[in-house]
Amino acid sequence: MYYYNWENSKIESYVKASNPPNAEGPVLDMALNPSDNTICCFVGKGLFRLVTISDSIWRQYGFQKADNLDFSTVCWLNGDRILAGTMDGRIVIVENGELIAMYNVKTMMDFDPKHRIKAPLDVVPLSKESNQRMDIRCCIPIKIGLIFVFGDSCVYYYEKTNHRYKRRNEFLKQTDSNLNALDTDRPMHNIETLSISPKNLKMICVTRRSQLFWAPLTEIPDTYMNAQNIVYFKPLGEDLHHGGISSLSTCKWKPIFITCGKVDHTIRVWNYLNCSLLLSQQYQEDVFSVSLHPSGLYSVAAFTGKVEFQLVHTEGLKSWREFAVTSCNLTEFSMSGHMFALANQFDVDVYCSVKFEKRFTYKGHSSTITAMVWAPNDMKLVTCGKDGAIYEFNTRTGERDMDIVHSKTIYMDLAISNDTNQIFPAAQDGRFKEINNQSVVRDIDLHQGALDAIVLSRSDLILFVAGQNGVVLSLMLPIMAEIKHKEFNMHNKNITKMSMTIDDSNLITCSSDGSICIWEIKDAEGKKVILNDQFAYSDDILVNALDLKNKIENMAELKMRVNELERESKYQITQLIKSKEQQIQELNNNHSIVMKILENKNTEITKKHMADKSRLEMELNLLKDSHAQELEELEANYNEKLLYEYEKYDTLQNELIKTNSELEKDMNKSEFEQNEKLQKIVDQFKIKLNEKDEHIVKVSCVLV
Repeated sequence: MYYYNWENSKIESYVKASNPPNAEGPVLDMALNPSDNTICCFVGKGLFRLVTISDSIWRQYGFQKADNLDFSTVCWLNGDRILAGTMDGRIVIVENGELIAMYNVKTMMDFDPKHRIKAPLDVVPLSKESNQRMDIRCCIPIKIGLIFVFGDSCVYYYEKTNHRYKRRNEFLKQTDSNLNALDTDRPMHNIETLSISPKNLKMICVTRRSQLFWAPLTEIPDTYMNAQNIVYFKPLGEDLHHGGISSLSTCKWKPIFITCGKVDHTIRVWNYLNCSLLLSQQYQEDVFSVSLHPSGLYSVAAFTGKVEFQLVHTEGLKSWREFAVTSCNLTEFSMSGHMFALANQFDVDVYCSVKFEKRFTYKGHSSTITAMVWAPNDMKLVTCGKDGAIYEFNTRTGERDMDIVHSKTIYMDLAISNDTNQIFPAAQDGRFKEINNQSVVRDIDLHQGALDAIVLSRSDLILFVAGQNGVVLSLMLPIMAEIKHKEFNMHNKNITKMSMTIDDSNLITCSSDGSICIWEIKDAEGKKVILNDQFAYSDDILVNALDLKNKIENMAELKMRVNELERESKYQITQLIKSKEQQIQELNNNHSIVMKILENKNTEITKKHMADKSRLEMELNLLKDSHAQELEELEANYNEKLLYEYEKYDTLQNELIKTNSELEKDMNKSEFEQNEKLQKIVDQFKIKLNEKDEHIVKVSCVLV
């Protein structure tokens, strides 16, 4: 794993993603932590590895005991929690590097990513049926839930509600039973990867076909679901060919062209103005070539063992005539449409488009014929083949008028000018040749590899050449001494067929990968053909008389049924109006009666209310008078008591003053008496003390 710094365009660090010898790989998926880009998780066969970087060194941590688990996908639900899927249909949840849960996806209708279960490694994997894939792929966490692929073509969508995930829908890519698988490993409907729109409204998947498929995530219409509420993927845009496109033919009256696929066995009619698919018809046998009549009403298609002249209806192609041509690989209508040519192995058979008679059989080629081009006046038919031969046949006499043979060259296509004097073949040797009056006047290597297709505009002034890997070269005519061309790239594989529209405004290219590109020719003023002012594209179609009669009868029957329904509806409406009017009348009568009863009740209640009001007012006045009288009596009583208390207070205050005065006198007297007693005691003690002192002196003298 290489860790890039995109700002500095350099590798900051790297680490071996697998962890040998326990897990040698390969690594099937990886995911960076959405909150911390220094944490990464790798999964694979027997591999679950969490690594974090510090000081430019990646260190492993957390759960890693995945020897018995073959992981196929991994994603982060948040900055702490990882969800991984295994090859045997199990979902593993790791939180902060610790394994907390494991589920079986078939039985997992809802789950809580925070919930821990005991012994998660003991969860039994799904029992694998014969040739059935059980792996989980493309885990994509979104704001509203979680999406992943299970098995070949099943997608589970779990909606997130209050931190729980509940399975809401199951999406399915239907089996393309008519398509041949490229190998036996994976079927054509196997979903390779998923992508979700930024607003989480749509989901797109990629299968093994050259086609995108989509399904809505929210507000799913009924047309996308079956009885089991399984949502089916639909083609995104038009339904494209699977595999290479072997033939291409444009119409002159209508803005349409027709193609056939060598792998998917389909013939498709397209509109190049609005880039839409008009019809697609599937066959059980190989379709080698198809050509569209200038009117757009007929087509000729070459199958294995037969050629069909078909009527182009809106609902499909109807076989009108069959020709027993066993090895036809090319079909081509004449410019006027009254003839068509079939390349039958090394010969060319020309038939009448009206009588269906074989007019001529042209011989000369010794290998497969690769291209046939009619002259604008249908007087000549020019062919080329892998034998290096270019032949010009006269459609009046049935003779061969021109032979140009380069035995070492393999011609794949050719274009001729309006006067048929100039021929531009496309060869496998990559050399561009210009043949004028049977002479090669220019032979130059374009250095574009093998040239697969070539087309010349009706004005003879613009030439397009298909080079290697799908490159388109644009050359302006007449060519001077040095060939100057512009390169245009769109296809990633070789172009099989090219054609221009009648007005030289569009170039149509088909590739071996099944893609079709419609180019708009610009910056070619004066180089395009000028059409008649009255020219306009036709919008007429072929309709079978019996079908038209049936449709008219059906329309008449439907109109009659509509009229009956309208009459029945009018009668029902009239009866309903009468019934409702009667109900309204009854309701009005009942309403009037109820209103009268309510008015009487209201009058009685009003009278009772007025009587109660008068009574209450009288009682209130009496209460007010009684209250005022009681208030006056209480006030007088309280005034007397208050005077008594005031007098009592004055008496007590005087007594208190008198008592305080007497107490003060007594205290002063007691203090004076105490002081006198204390002074007497002091005097007595002083006298005794003096006497003791005198006695001590006397004793001292005696002792001396």
